[in-house]
Amino acid sequence: MSTDKRLLIISLLLAVATFMTFWQGGNAYKALGDQKQAIMDYNKAIELNPKLAEAYYNRGNAYEVLGDQRQAAVDHEKAIALNPRLASP
Repeated sequence: MSTDKRLLIISLLLAVATFMTFWQGGNAYKALGDQKQAIMDYNKAIELNPKLAEAYYNRGNAYEVLGDQRQAAVDHEKAIALNPRLASP
């Protein structure tokens, strides 16, 4: 395997690890009741991986807890557009 391919694989693995770290951090802050910090971590996860439906969904839940129903709906709609299985039955 060429050096370029190895560097690409390493870069991709680091990117996945990074956005997953922020997504999991958001989940942890949300569980602790710190919705604002959770939103900040979900924002970063989404910035790094705009197709991470679960981050939009969880960020929407955090906005809902804070009383921002409009932003919660926007995030939930985006999450469902990315992953229709997130829609409520």
